Amino acid sequence: MNAPTDLAHDAIVGRRWIVMVATARDGAGGIASVIATYAADGLFLRWPIMTLDSHVTGAQWRKLAAFLSALARFTALLLGRRVGLLHVHASSGPSFWRKTCFALLALMFRRPVLLHIHSGEFMAFYTARCGPIRQRVVRYVFEHSTRVIALSASWRDRILSIAPRANVVCIPNPVIVAEGKPRQLRQRIVLFLGKICDEKGVFDLIEAWRQVQSHFDGARLILAGNGEIERARAHINRLRLTDSIELPGWVSGEQKNALLAKADVCVLPSYFEGMPMSILEAFGSGLPCVATTVGGIPDMMSNGIEGRLIRPGDIQALADALVDVLADEARYAAMSQAALARFVSHYAAAVVIPKLENLYSSLGMTPKQT
Repeated sequence: MNAPTDLAHDAIVGRRWIVMVATARDGAGGIASVIATYAADGLFLRWPIMTLDSHVTGAQWRKLAAFLSALARFTALLLGRRVGLLHVHASSGPSFWRKTCFALLALMFRRPVLLHIHSGEFMAFYTARCGPIRQRVVRYVFEHSTRVIALSASWRDRILSIAPRANVVCIPNPVIVAEGKPRQLRQRIVLFLGKICDEKGVFDLIEAWRQVQSHFDGARLILAGNGEIERARAHINRLRLTDSIELPGWVSGEQKNALLAKADVCVLPSYFEGMPMSILEAFGSGLPCVATTVGGIPDMMSNGIEGRLIRPGDIQALADALVDVLADEARYAAMSQAALARFVSHYAAAVVIPKLENLYSSLGMTPKQT
């Protein structure tokens, strides 16, 4: 649990908290990145927010202990009438069911619930992995939450298709990056940021790279992330691509910023996405992107403007798109400028986080006194 330091004062004045339930901010993945961005922007200093970590990395017993501890703490806050608003950040699968426990408790105590959906796999989870009873629970949580936050217009429509009475608002993920500038094509370094797995299209990307690297001397692909690293390494060895592909593992902070600074293109050939942080971070760094037409990605970029869009699983199209972006310096420069402009107008923290703060205000919460 993370909470501000003025608890004694809060006990006197009876402050009600915005309780934010999410994965630990030092973890891997998009939700942790969003929470870290909130912290870096000062959201937790401006508002009476208490964060409860419902999920941590490590052994199963640690994960269970963290969940039960957070749920017990939240129950105590409800019983003490200290909860003004519950803000839960949910993915699909176990993440959604963990957050459902908190949401149902809040609804039982008649506290407003802000349900923030991040998963690009949510529709597949709902249709293929939930039977009729679980689907009814999903619909109930959506339609009884005070507001549901969707990351894009297309995800709002998907949510409404399964829960027509849900009150859905669109707020994209915010990003804080060092001040970016339009890029010029340099060393032809392609960067992937995310989990090394089939669902992210990483093994499609390795296959496509055989063609891409043959077009450009010295071109390199950096696959930065956790997951099936050894499987990827073995596949790279079989294809004799070890000289042009790097596997640095999971990166964050300054190490990630350094990779963004030296890359020329960001690539994300996923099969499922919500609003991927890697594309937002790339746009903020002035990097064009090659990505698939899944989830909220088509809401984020237009084919041929900020980069290239392809169908998931089309290895030849992926190779052609990367070659296209890396081959023409003038087209690359225009895409870089468009990517940065898109970031500044739509996804910078200074643009996005005030939308969340306005939502807090509309639900009866007030900022801290300065």
